[in-house]
Amino acid sequence: MSSGSSGVGADQALYKQAIDCCDMLFQYAAEVGHKFTVLDIGGGFSESTETFLEIAPNVAKYVAKFTEKYPRIRVLAEPGNIIAVHCIIVSWLVLC
Repeated sequence: MSSGSSGVGADQALYKQAIDCCDMLFQYAAEVGHKFTVLDIGGGFSESTETFLEIAPNVAKYVAKFTEKYPRIRVLAEPGNIIAVHCIIVSWLVLC
């Protein structure tokens, strides 16, 4: 399995730029006989639900455009912060 990763945090413009760069890397890899199978858009999503909800639709558009060009690509995302931060805060409050 081969992949390209583009995790850049919570800046939607950087996601577009990073996914565009991955597109160039996927093209180059194909030219030299290598076929990537995974696009990992990384993690680093903000723990702010509002920020995530603001950027998610645009990131989804960028990924959709990418997967139109590479339909057999698996896309991974690691939204750990957005999922875990509230549980950790509650746990910390209970323990302290």
